[in-house]
Amino acid sequence: MGVPADIEFAFEPTEDSFCLIQSRPFWSNNHLEGGIPELSQRQILLQADRMVTHGAIPQITKIVYVDFNRYYAQRDFYGTARLIGELNKSSDGEPYILVAPGRIGSSNPELGVPVQYSELTNCRGMVELGIPRLGFMPELSYGTHFFSDLEVDGVLYMPVFAGEDRNIFNADWFESKKWEPWCDNPAIRVYRGNFAAYMDGESNRGVIIDKDMGETD
Repeated sequence: MGVPADIEFAFEPTEDSFCLIQSRPFWSNNHLEGGIPELSQRQILLQADRMVTHGAIPQITKIVYVDFNRYYAQRDFYGTARLIGELNKSSDGEPYILVAPGRIGSSNPELGVPVQYSELTNCRGMVELGIPRLGFMPELSYGTHFFSDLEVDGVLYMPVFAGEDRNIFNADWFESKKWEPWCDNPAIRVYRGNFAAYMDGESNRGVIIDKDMGETD
């Protein structure tokens, strides 16, 4: 393949048998020249300090946000997940960043939105939002097919733990910024604007920003 690869294999010692199960290229979205640019604090919507993949989305116009309070209160977990899939399909190729509570793609809807990877084909960045009081805690499962698919497709990922040091969840922005509803589900909000994502896997810092919130201080 000419690139770093993830290889899964099996070995049966009694038969001296080696089987190659699968091999996939590693994630190649590593374009972050010069690191994360200087930013003003007011531009930062989300910031992470661990488990950050490496890359940048210098320009994107759409954020899909799952409001954790509404999601938890209405408890239409699978209905919400399927509506995200419909939103993704209706995007007609338009990329977006998904911000959702807990573990995205979890089989347990109490831990996160049970959306399937096939329902996120236009997602270019994924943020798992940790809300401890509601039991939503990010936990990306390295080695799973979900994570491998993120790598192969170059989808950026970071977890944000609300309330922890060096983590930022700008709740005021999400409440004050104009948003569009989706299919009468109050838990799903679509924000449009001038956004960017910068994630530095070496320093373990990632940010999602609103570029229209002002220049650097």
